[in-house]
Amino acid sequence: MPRRHLPDPLASELARARGAIFARERAGEHPHVVYALLARQGRGRRPIYVGETRNARRRFDTHLKTMFGGRDDDSARGQRLRALGVAGHRLEMEILEGVPHRLAALGCEAGWVRALAASGFDLANARAGHGLEPGGAVGAERVPLSRLRALPLSEAVVLELDLELRCRAGCGAQVLELPVRELAARISGSPPLGQIGGAVACAGCGGASLLEPVPDPGLLAALRVEAPPPERLAAFLDGIGLR
Repeated sequence: MPRRHLPDPLASELARARGAIFARERAGEHPHVVYALLARQGRGRRPIYVGETRNARRRFDTHLKTMFGGRDDDSARGQRLRALGVAGHRLEMEILEGVPHRLAALGCEAGWVRALAASGFDLANARAGHGLEPGGAVGAERVPLSRLRALPLSEAVVLELDLELRCRAGCGAQVLELPVRELAARISGSPPLGQIGGAVACAGCGGASLLEPVPDPGLLAALRVEAPPPERLAAFLDGIGLR
């Protein structure tokens, strides 16, 4: 496949954004951040998406590439970004909160998505746990365990998660508990948990398996959805000129 070259506007947009948007970012203070993407046209700004990442600069570059046609993304987020780019909007990123690890980031992200959606903003989030996906359970107390299937094995090791392997189809075969460090020692690289499980055949029916963290009380507490305090939400809206 031939390499795609990015349009010229991307270079200037990156240069402008790096200085303006990340002026307040203190590198290394938090391993993860929750952020909002803002669409800007003239003086007006509005939030269009909430995400979480370990590297805000790299993630923002990825979103810009999507907006200007340099990266394929068929999700609701990608479609929204491309439409905004065609309409002449600029893209900005605002750091909402810093959190200690991925589990806390998922709950914080879902809390901000729900808070901004309740404030009347049309967000491009469509992921389990946000309450905005078709048929989503708005107000669920915690982020679904299925979100952790995308967790890299190396992060599962750092978080010291207990893992279990079970049949995806639910045939009733025995659930196997796998020590995460022993599993990491046997697998090269750091594939997502979902990819590892999908490559293992169920001992009962021969179908695909699921590899997910054991839903112990500590893990479920870590995945609890935390809504931003009203004063923090108000400060964010004031800061972007929407109050």
